[in-house]
Amino acid sequence: RQIVDHPLVRSPDRLAGALLEDVWAFKGDREEPWSAYWRPTFVLWVAAGAGVLGVAHPTPWHLANVVLHTAVCALLWALLRRLGWRRELAWVATLAFAVHPVHAESVAWISGVPDLLSAFFALACLLTLLAAAPSASVPAAAAAWALGLAALLAKESVIGLPVLAGVALWLAQPPGSAAAARWRVTWRFGLAPGVALAGLVLAARVAVLGRLAPEVPWPLTIP
Repeated sequence: RQIVDHPLVRSPDRLAGALLEDVWAFKGDREEPWSAYWRPTFVLWVAAGAGVLGVAHPTPWHLANVVLHTAVCALLWALLRRLGWRRELAWVATLAFAVHPVHAESVAWISGVPDLLSAFFALACLLTLLAAAPSASVPAAAAAWALGLAALLAKESVIGLPVLAGVALWLAQPPGSAAAARWRVTWRFGLAPGVALAGLVLAARVAVLGRLAPEVPWPLTIP
């Protein structure tokens, strides 16, 4: 019902407004947000899915989740290899990640897709950053953080992405690099833009929801 009964699905012209609401706003008008979840990337996914996959049957949505999970696993393998992991270890780690039961809800539950979206865009951001750093490519770094923005707007827990970016950039520097040089790359491409972007997302969240963590009714029953 979060998809079929969502206003943006019934009226695509309301998409802009849906991006400025919490993801449970479809339940009706209320002075306070229905939830603490502001996830524009998820809303865009729902809007695109409604147009491409339709809302008549859930099977295409489940298949889309499986495809997205497969893409996440591929990005994880690529990231581990980029960080210097041996091929065999990267395969073992990726396969363990792919079939781990903790991911069952994210893949099997259609509305659990924010986990997959946030992982996909976060991993894509990290890989693009690692490609940009050696050549000091500012455009590539900007593209990386555009992907990072999509991750930050997919799920709240990705707020730690700037720290992960800093760690990845630090570890990816050539062996023997001076600490000062490592820090410059880490700060310029990872921490500085990442923290600034995360701050903007937090500010936007407060503007949309009225506060950082609004009090909401629980459990969130659907009428």
